[in-house]
Amino acid sequence: MGKEFYKIVFLLLLIVFTFSILAEKSIAADQNDNIQQQQEQLNKIEQRKKEIQKEVERLKQEQVDYQKSLQKIQQLLASAENEMQTTRKTYENTLKEIAKLEEQLEVEQNILDLQLIIFKSRMKKFYKYNNVSYLAVLVNSKDFSQFLNRCRFLEQILENDADIIKQISEQVELVKKQRDSLYNKKEITKMLEQEIAKEKENIALSVEAKNKYLVKIEEERKKQLTVLAELEKSSAQIKEIIEIAYREREKAQQAQQTQQQQRSGAANKEPTLQAKKGIFQLPLKGSISSDYGQQKQPGVNTYVFNSGIDINAPLGEPVRAVSFGTVIYIGNVKGYGDIIILDHGGNVVTLYAHLSKILVKLNGQVAKGEIIGQVGISGGVPSPRLHFEVRVEGKPVNPFDWL
Repeated sequence: MGKEFYKIVFLLLLIVFTFSILAEKSIAADQNDNIQQQQEQLNKIEQRKKEIQKEVERLKQEQVDYQKSLQKIQQLLASAENEMQTTRKTYENTLKEIAKLEEQLEVEQNILDLQLIIFKSRMKKFYKYNNVSYLAVLVNSKDFSQFLNRCRFLEQILENDADIIKQISEQVELVKKQRDSLYNKKEITKMLEQEIAKEKENIALSVEAKNKYLVKIEEERKKQLTVLAELEKSSAQIKEIIEIAYREREKAQQAQQTQQQQRSGAANKEPTLQAKKGIFQLPLKGSISSDYGQQKQPGVNTYVFNSGIDINAPLGEPVRAVSFGTVIYIGNVKGYGDIIILDHGGNVVTLYAHLSKILVKLNGQVAKGEIIGQVGISGGVPSPRLHFEVRVEGKPVNPFDWL
Protein backbone atom coordinates (compact mmCIF):
# COMPACT_ATOMS: atom_id res chain seq x y z
CA MET A 1 0.00 0.00 0.00
CA GLY A 2 2.88 2.32 0.90
CA LYS A 3 4.75 1.58 -2.32
CA GLU A 4 1.68 2.26 -4.43
CA PHE A 5 1.19 5.58 -2.67
CA TYR A 6 4.78 6.66 -3.36
CA LYS A 7 4.45 5.63 -6.99
CA ILE A 8 1.34 7.77 -7.37
CA VAL A 9 3.04 10.75 -5.70
CA PHE A 10 6.09 10.29 -7.92
CA LEU A 11 3.93 10.20 -11.04
CA LEU A 12 2.04 13.33 -9.96
CA LEU A 13 5.30 15.19 -9.32
CA LEU A 14 6.64 14.04 -12.68
CA ILE A 15 3.48 15.28 -14.41
CA VAL A 16 3.65 18.65 -12.59
CA PHE A 17 7.35 18.99 -13.45
CA THR A 18 6.70 18.14 -17.10
CA PHE A 19 3.83 20.60 -17.37
CA SER A 20 5.98 23.30 -15.70
CA ILE A 21 8.70 22.83 -18.31
CA LEU A 22 6.15 22.88 -21.12
CA ALA A 23 4.51 25.99 -19.65
CA GLU A 24 7.87 27.77 -19.41
CA LYS A 25 8.65 26.84 -23.02
CA SER A 26 5.23 28.08 -24.08
CA ILE A 27 5.70 31.39 -22.23
CA ALA A 28 9.19 31.78 -23.71
CA ALA A 29 7.81 31.05 -27.17
CA ASP A 30 5.06 33.63 -26.64
CA GLN A 31 7.63 36.17 -25.51
CA ASN A 32 9.82 35.46 -28.55
CA ASP A 33 6.81 35.80 -30.84
CA ASN A 34 5.92 39.09 -29.19
CA ILE A 35 9.50 40.39 -29.53
CA GLN A 36 9.55 39.29 -33.17
CA GLN A 37 6.23 41.04 -33.83
CA GLN A 38 7.50 44.21 -32.17
CA GLN A 39 10.73 44.04 -34.18
CA GLU A 40 8.77 43.59 -37.40
CA GLN A 41 6.59 46.56 -36.49
CA LEU A 42 9.72 48.59 -35.69
CA ASN A 43 11.22 47.63 -39.06
CA LYS A 44 8.02 48.77 -40.80
CA ILE A 45 8.16 52.10 -38.96
CA GLU A 46 11.82 52.58 -39.88
CA GLN A 47 11.07 51.70 -43.51
CA ARG A 48 8.21 54.21 -43.55
CA LYS A 49 10.49 56.87 -42.08
CA LYS A 50 12.99 56.21 -44.87
CA GLU A 51 10.24 56.54 -47.48
CA ILE A 52 9.02 59.83 -46.03
CA GLN A 53 12.58 61.16 -45.74
CA LYS A 54 13.19 60.15 -49.36
CA GLU A 55 10.04 62.01 -50.42
CA VAL A 56 11.09 65.08 -48.43
CA GLU A 57 14.53 64.96 -50.10
CA ARG A 58 12.85 64.64 -53.51
CA LEU A 59 10.75 67.74 -52.82
CA LYS A 60 13.86 69.56 -51.63
CA GLN A 61 15.76 68.61 -54.82
CA GLU A 62 12.77 69.72 -56.90
CA GLN A 63 12.96 73.07 -55.10
CA VAL A 64 16.66 73.39 -55.97
CA ASP A 65 16.02 72.54 -59.64
CA TYR A 66 13.18 75.04 -59.88
CA GLN A 67 15.30 77.72 -58.20
CA LYS A 68 18.04 77.18 -60.80
CA SER A 69 15.48 77.38 -63.58
CA LEU A 70 14.06 80.51 -61.96
CA GLN A 71 17.50 82.13 -61.86
CA LYS A 72 17.92 81.53 -65.61
CA ILE A 73 14.51 83.03 -66.31
CA GLN A 74 15.33 86.02 -64.13
CA GLN A 75 18.54 86.49 -66.15
CA LEU A 76 16.44 86.45 -69.33
CA LEU A 77 14.15 89.00 -67.73
CA ALA A 78 17.11 91.25 -66.88
CA SER A 79 18.44 90.86 -70.44
CA ALA A 80 15.03 91.76 -71.86
CA GLU A 81 14.91 94.77 -69.55
CA ASN A 82 18.32 95.97 -70.81
CA GLU A 83 17.30 95.37 -74.41
CA MET A 84 14.10 97.29 -73.83
CA GLN A 85 16.00 100.23 -72.35
CA THR A 86 18.35 100.25 -75.36
CA THR A 87 15.40 100.12 -77.74
CA ARG A 88 13.66 102.89 -75.83
CA LYS A 89 16.79 105.05 -76.07
CA THR A 90 17.02 104.35 -79.82
CA TYR A 91 13.36 105.28 -80.19
CA GLU A 92 13.84 108.56 -78.31
CA ASN A 93 16.94 109.42 -80.38
CA THR A 94 14.98 108.68 -83.56
CA LEU A 95 12.25 111.08 -82.46
CA LYS A 96 14.90 113.77 -81.86
CA GLU A 97 16.39 113.19 -85.34
CA ILE A 98 12.93 113.37 -86.88
CA ALA A 99 12.30 116.69 -85.10
CA LYS A 100 15.59 118.10 -86.45
CA LEU A 101 14.79 116.95 -89.99
CA GLU A 102 11.33 118.44 -89.72
CA GLU A 103 12.92 121.80 -88.86
CA GLN A 104 15.46 121.44 -91.69
CA LEU A 105 12.72 120.46 -94.11
CA GLU A 106 10.71 123.51 -93.11
CA VAL A 107 13.71 125.80 -93.77
CA GLU A 108 14.50 124.17 -97.13
CA GLN A 109 10.85 124.35 -98.12
CA ASN A 110 10.74 128.07 -97.25
CA ILE A 111 13.85 128.74 -99.37
CA LEU A 112 12.35 126.79 -102.25
CA ASP A 113 9.06 128.64 -101.97
CA LEU A 114 10.90 132.01 -102.01
CA GLN A 115 13.02 131.01 -104.99
CA LEU A 116 9.94 129.85 -106.86
CA ILE A 117 8.26 133.19 -106.16
CA ILE A 118 11.28 135.04 -107.60
CA PHE A 119 11.46 132.72 -110.60
CA LYS A 120 7.72 132.97 -111.28
CA SER A 121 7.87 136.76 -110.99
CA ARG A 122 10.72 136.93 -113.45
CA MET A 123 9.02 134.60 -115.89
CA LYS A 124 5.77 136.54 -115.53
CA LYS A 125 7.51 139.78 -116.43
CA PHE A 126 9.24 138.08 -119.30
CA TYR A 127 5.98 136.89 -120.84
CA LYS A 128 4.00 140.01 -119.81
CA TYR A 129 6.13 142.33 -121.83
CA ASN A 130 6.30 139.84 -124.61
CA ASN A 131 10.01 139.67 -124.32
CA VAL A 132 10.25 143.43 -125.14
CA SER A 133 12.61 144.23 -122.31
CA TYR A 134 14.91 141.40 -123.21
CA LEU A 135 14.68 142.33 -126.91
CA ALA A 136 15.43 145.95 -126.06
CA VAL A 137 18.51 144.85 -124.25
CA LEU A 138 19.57 142.83 -127.24
CA VAL A 139 18.66 145.50 -129.86
CA ASN A 140 20.52 148.23 -128.01
CA SER A 141 23.70 146.27 -128.36
CA LYS A 142 26.46 148.36 -129.96
CA ASP A 143 27.77 145.54 -132.01
CA PHE A 144 27.18 141.90 -132.75
CA SER A 145 29.71 140.77 -130.21
CA GLN A 146 27.85 142.63 -127.47
CA PHE A 147 24.61 141.16 -128.77
CA LEU A 148 25.97 137.64 -128.42
CA ASN A 149 27.31 138.37 -124.96
CA ARG A 150 23.93 139.74 -123.85
CA CYS A 151 22.15 136.71 -125.30
CA ARG A 152 24.47 134.38 -123.35
CA PHE A 153 23.97 136.50 -120.21
CA LEU A 154 20.18 136.33 -120.41
CA GLU A 155 20.37 132.62 -121.08
CA GLN A 156 22.71 132.19 -118.13
CA ILE A 157 20.27 134.04 -115.83
CA LEU A 158 17.43 131.72 -116.80
CA GLU A 159 19.64 128.63 -116.43
CA ASN A 160 20.87 129.77 -113.02
CA ASP A 161 17.31 130.25 -111.84
CA ALA A 162 16.42 126.79 -113.09
CA ASP A 163 19.51 125.25 -111.43
CA ILE A 164 18.73 126.92 -108.13
CA ILE A 165 15.17 125.62 -108.22
CA LYS A 166 16.42 122.16 -109.15
CA GLN A 167 18.96 122.09 -106.31
CA ILE A 168 16.45 123.28 -103.78
CA SER A 169 13.90 120.72 -105.03
CA GLU A 170 16.47 117.95 -104.78
CA GLN A 171 17.39 119.07 -101.27
CA VAL A 172 13.73 119.07 -100.30
CA GLU A 173 13.29 115.53 -101.69
CA LEU A 174 16.42 114.36 -99.87
CA VAL A 175 15.15 115.72 -96.57
CA LYS A 176 11.77 114.09 -97.21
CA LYS A 177 13.44 110.74 -97.87
CA GLN A 178 15.50 111.05 -94.68
CA ARG A 179 12.38 111.97 -92.79
CA ASP A 180 10.44 109.01 -94.25
CA SER A 181 13.35 106.70 -93.42
CA LEU A 182 13.30 107.91 -89.84
CA TYR A 183 9.55 107.46 -89.70
CA ASN A 184 10.06 103.84 -90.82
CA LYS A 185 12.78 103.44 -88.22
CA LYS A 186 10.42 104.91 -85.65
CA GLU A 187 7.69 102.40 -86.52
CA ILE A 188 10.12 99.47 -86.52
CA THR A 189 11.55 100.59 -83.17
CA LYS A 190 8.04 100.95 -81.78
CA MET A 191 7.13 97.43 -82.93
CA LEU A 192 10.38 96.08 -81.47
CA GLU A 193 9.63 97.80 -78.18
CA GLN A 194 6.16 96.24 -78.12
CA GLU A 195 7.60 92.78 -78.86
CA ILE A 196 10.19 93.16 -76.09
CA ALA A 197 7.47 94.36 -73.72
CA LYS A 198 5.40 91.28 -74.60
CA GLU A 199 8.41 89.00 -74.12
CA LYS A 200 9.13 90.70 -70.81
CA GLU A 201 5.52 90.17 -69.75
CA ASN A 202 5.69 86.46 -70.69
CA ILE A 203 8.94 86.02 -68.76
CA ALA A 204 7.45 87.81 -65.76
CA LEU A 205 4.42 85.49 -65.90
CA SER A 206 6.75 82.48 -66.06
CA VAL A 207 8.69 83.79 -63.06
CA GLU A 208 5.44 84.32 -61.16
CA ALA A 209 4.21 80.81 -62.04
CA LYS A 210 7.48 79.19 -60.96
CA ASN A 211 7.53 81.21 -57.74
CA LYS A 212 3.99 80.05 -56.98
CA TYR A 213 4.96 76.42 -57.68
CA LEU A 214 8.02 76.75 -55.45
CA VAL A 215 5.78 78.05 -52.68
CA LYS A 216 3.41 75.13 -53.33
CA ILE A 217 6.26 72.60 -53.11
CA GLU A 218 7.51 74.12 -49.86
CA GLU A 219 4.01 74.19 -48.39
CA GLU A 220 3.43 70.56 -49.42
CA ARG A 221 6.78 69.50 -47.94
CA LYS A 222 5.97 71.22 -44.64
CA LYS A 223 2.44 69.84 -44.73
CA GLN A 224 3.68 66.25 -45.15
CA LEU A 225 6.17 66.68 -42.33
CA THR A 226 3.45 68.17 -40.11
CA VAL A 227 0.97 65.41 -40.97
CA LEU A 228 3.59 62.76 -40.31
CA ALA A 229 4.52 64.30 -36.96
CA GLU A 230 0.87 64.61 -35.90
CA LEU A 231 0.06 61.04 -36.92
CA GLU A 232 3.07 59.68 -35.08
CA LYS A 233 2.15 61.71 -31.99
CA SER A 234 -1.51 60.69 -32.15
CA SER A 235 -0.69 57.04 -32.76
CA ALA A 236 1.72 57.05 -29.80
CA GLN A 237 -0.92 58.73 -27.63
CA ILE A 238 -3.53 56.12 -28.56
CA LYS A 239 -1.05 53.32 -27.95
CA GLU A 240 -0.30 54.77 -24.51
CA ILE A 241 -4.04 55.01 -23.78
CA ILE A 242 -4.51 51.35 -24.69
CA GLU A 243 -1.49 50.27 -22.63
CA ILE A 244 -2.80 52.18 -19.60
CA ALA A 245 -6.21 50.55 -20.04
CA TYR A 246 -4.59 47.12 -20.25
CA ARG A 247 -2.57 47.78 -17.08
CA GLU A 248 -5.69 48.87 -15.23
CA ARG A 249 -7.55 45.77 -16.40
CA GLU A 250 -4.63 43.56 -15.40
CA LYS A 251 -4.64 45.11 -11.92
CA ALA A 252 -8.35 44.40 -11.61
CA GLN A 253 -7.84 40.81 -12.75
CA GLN A 254 -5.00 40.31 -10.28
CA ALA A 255 -7.15 41.70 -7.48
CA GLN A 256 -9.90 39.16 -8.30
CA GLN A 257 -7.64 36.14 -8.60
CA THR A 258 -8.27 33.23 -6.26
CA GLN A 259 -6.15 30.43 -4.87
CA GLN A 260 -7.54 28.13 -7.58
CA GLN A 261 -5.34 29.89 -10.21
CA GLN A 262 -1.77 28.81 -10.91
CA ARG A 263 0.30 27.89 -7.80
CA SER A 264 2.99 30.37 -8.86
CA GLY A 265 0.48 33.19 -8.27
CA ALA A 266 1.20 34.79 -11.69
CA ALA A 267 -1.77 36.04 -13.68
CA ASN A 268 -2.88 34.06 -16.67
CA LYS A 269 -2.00 35.92 -19.84
CA GLU A 270 -5.11 36.49 -21.91
CA PRO A 271 -4.67 34.85 -25.34
CA THR A 272 -4.67 37.29 -28.23
CA LEU A 273 -7.79 37.10 -30.36
CA GLN A 274 -6.97 36.08 -33.93
CA ALA A 275 -8.28 37.96 -36.95
CA LYS A 276 -11.23 36.38 -38.72
CA LYS A 277 -13.53 37.95 -41.29
CA GLY A 278 -17.02 38.52 -40.01
CA ILE A 279 -16.11 38.80 -36.32
CA PHE A 280 -16.97 42.50 -36.45
CA GLN A 281 -19.78 44.29 -38.27
CA LEU A 282 -19.37 47.63 -40.05
CA PRO A 283 -19.80 50.55 -37.62
CA LEU A 284 -22.08 52.30 -40.14
CA LYS A 285 -23.10 52.23 -43.79
CA GLY A 286 -21.29 54.59 -46.16
CA SER A 287 -18.67 54.89 -48.88
CA ILE A 288 -15.03 54.14 -48.07
CA SER A 289 -13.09 57.32 -48.86
CA SER A 290 -9.68 56.13 -47.65
CA ASP A 291 -8.46 52.55 -47.27
CA TYR A 292 -5.99 51.09 -44.77
CA GLY A 293 -2.26 51.48 -45.47
CA GLN A 294 -0.26 53.81 -47.71
CA GLN A 295 -2.56 56.38 -49.34
CA LYS A 296 -1.50 58.84 -52.08
CA GLN A 297 -2.32 62.45 -51.28
CA PRO A 298 -4.48 64.20 -53.93
CA GLY A 299 -2.58 66.61 -56.23
CA VAL A 300 0.93 65.62 -55.07
CA ASN A 301 3.20 62.62 -55.40
CA THR A 302 3.39 61.80 -51.69
CA TYR A 303 2.00 59.00 -49.52
CA VAL A 304 0.74 58.95 -45.94
CA PHE A 305 0.05 55.83 -43.86
CA ASN A 306 -3.63 55.47 -42.87
CA SER A 307 -3.89 53.37 -39.70
CA GLY A 308 -7.57 52.57 -40.34
CA ILE A 309 -10.35 53.24 -42.83
CA ASP A 310 -12.41 56.40 -43.43
CA ILE A 311 -16.14 56.09 -44.11
CA ASN A 312 -18.09 59.05 -45.51
CA ALA A 313 -21.54 59.54 -43.95
CA PRO A 314 -23.99 62.36 -43.22
CA LEU A 315 -23.38 64.55 -40.18
CA GLY A 316 -25.04 63.02 -37.12
CA GLU A 317 -25.30 59.51 -38.62
CA PRO A 318 -25.38 56.86 -35.81
CA VAL A 319 -22.12 54.98 -35.18
CA ARG A 320 -22.52 51.43 -33.82
CA ALA A 321 -20.21 49.14 -31.85
CA VAL A 322 -18.75 46.48 -34.16
CA SER A 323 -18.99 43.89 -31.35
CA PHE A 324 -19.65 43.62 -27.61
CA GLY A 325 -17.01 45.31 -25.48
CA THR A 326 -16.04 47.73 -22.73
CA VAL A 327 -15.52 51.48 -23.12
CA ILE A 328 -11.92 52.02 -22.02
CA TYR A 329 -11.45 55.58 -23.33
CA ILE A 330 -13.48 58.60 -24.42
CA GLY A 331 -11.86 61.96 -25.16
CA ASN A 332 -10.21 64.19 -27.76
CA VAL A 333 -6.96 63.40 -29.57
CA LYS A 334 -5.27 65.83 -31.98
CA GLY A 335 -5.83 64.75 -35.56
CA TYR A 336 -8.57 62.30 -34.48
CA GLY A 337 -10.98 64.67 -32.75
CA ASP A 338 -13.50 63.15 -30.32
CA ILE A 339 -12.90 59.38 -30.07
CA ILE A 340 -14.20 56.22 -28.40
CA ILE A 341 -12.05 53.13 -27.77
CA LEU A 342 -13.73 49.78 -27.07
CA ASP A 343 -11.96 46.76 -25.58
CA HIS A 344 -13.26 43.47 -27.05
CA GLY A 345 -10.95 41.18 -25.08
CA GLY A 346 -8.10 39.12 -26.48
CA ASN A 347 -5.91 42.27 -26.64
CA VAL A 348 -8.12 43.66 -29.42
CA VAL A 349 -9.62 47.17 -29.35
CA THR A 350 -11.51 49.28 -31.87
CA LEU A 351 -11.31 53.06 -32.27
CA TYR A 352 -14.00 55.44 -33.57
CA ALA A 353 -12.84 58.99 -34.45
CA HIS A 354 -14.12 62.40 -35.73
CA LEU A 355 -17.34 62.02 -33.72
CA SER A 356 -19.79 64.87 -33.21
CA LYS A 357 -21.36 63.26 -30.14
CA ILE A 358 -20.34 60.50 -27.70
CA LEU A 359 -23.28 58.47 -26.32
CA VAL A 360 -21.47 56.04 -23.97
CA LYS A 361 -19.74 56.36 -20.60
CA LEU A 362 -16.27 55.30 -19.54
CA ASN A 363 -16.07 51.67 -18.32
CA GLY A 364 -19.58 51.03 -19.65
CA GLN A 365 -20.49 47.79 -21.42
CA VAL A 366 -21.84 47.91 -25.00
CA ALA A 367 -23.56 45.29 -27.13
CA LYS A 368 -22.85 44.48 -30.76
CA GLY A 369 -24.70 46.99 -32.97
CA GLU A 370 -25.41 49.38 -30.08
CA ILE A 371 -25.26 53.10 -30.99
CA ILE A 372 -22.22 54.61 -29.27
CA GLY A 373 -21.87 57.99 -31.05
CA GLN A 374 -22.61 60.13 -34.09
CA VAL A 375 -20.60 61.04 -37.22
CA GLY A 376 -18.94 64.46 -37.11
CA ILE A 377 -16.08 66.63 -38.36
CA SER A 378 -13.99 66.94 -35.19
CA GLY A 379 -10.23 66.70 -35.60
CA GLY A 380 -10.05 69.10 -38.54
CA VAL A 381 -11.50 66.92 -41.32
CA PRO A 382 -13.13 68.87 -44.21
CA SER A 383 -16.32 66.77 -44.40
CA PRO A 384 -18.34 64.41 -42.12
CA ARG A 385 -16.76 60.96 -41.81
CA LEU A 386 -15.88 58.17 -39.40
CA HIS A 387 -12.28 57.07 -38.96
CA PHE A 388 -12.33 53.43 -37.77
CA GLU A 389 -9.35 51.40 -36.52
CA VAL A 390 -8.74 47.89 -35.23
CA ARG A 391 -5.68 47.52 -33.00
CA VAL A 392 -4.12 44.32 -31.69
CA GLU A 393 -1.82 44.75 -28.70
CA GLY A 394 -1.87 48.47 -29.41
CA LYS A 395 -0.75 48.18 -33.06
CA PRO A 396 -3.09 49.12 -35.94
CA VAL A 397 -4.10 46.29 -38.30
CA ASN A 398 -6.23 46.10 -41.44
CA PRO A 399 -9.90 46.39 -40.36
CA PHE A 400 -11.07 44.42 -43.40
CA ASP A 401 -9.41 41.30 -41.95
CA TRP A 402 -12.04 41.50 -39.19
CA LEU A 403 -15.12 42.91 -40.93
